[in-house]
Amino acid sequence: MKHPLTGLNVKALVIGTFHQYQRWQDKSAASVVIRARFAEYVRETIVEREIDLVAEEAGNDEDVWAALKMEDDRISPEFRPLFAETALVEGVQPTIARMEAERAGRRHVDIRDAGAGEMTIAQRDEAMAKRTVQAAGDAASVVVIVGEAHRVGVARILSQEFGWEIENALFPKAQDG
Repeated sequence: MKHPLTGLNVKALVIGTFHQYQRWQDKSAASVVIRARFAEYVRETIVEREIDLVAEEAGNDEDVWAALKMEDDRISPEFRPLFAETALVEGVQPTIARMEAERAGRRHVDIRDAGAGEMTIAQRDEAMAKRTVQAAGDAASVVVIVGEAHRVGVARILSQEFGWEIENALFPKAQDG
């Protein structure tokens, strides 16, 4: 199907994931393994599909770090040893997908709306799909990474409203973890 602005055929893979896997944000051994697999999956997807644009529900790095730090600071000192494995890493972390896009010389765009916290899931889906289309420009192959709650909605909007050829995937798959 053709991109509504450029007339190009656009193919997109919409990946639903869980936000805790999008950044190297803590020291959880299980999450570190999943994040390494996510980085490999994104890297392979970029190469195999000749991705032009990585569009991601990411949020501002500093804002995400502040929210994680605030949550971490709520842990009482007497309970801190119970959370040692999930201790935050030091400092602001970019998303894994952004790092992989930059490493491959591809464009990356954050499609999370600044007002997402006040929006419904459907409104967020619509906003992210529109931001993806606007950012696509002359892209023929796009990977869209969103929270799992948005995967089906964003994929549907990109397909039905914008005519993109869509595949979607869950990461990690249910059997993976």
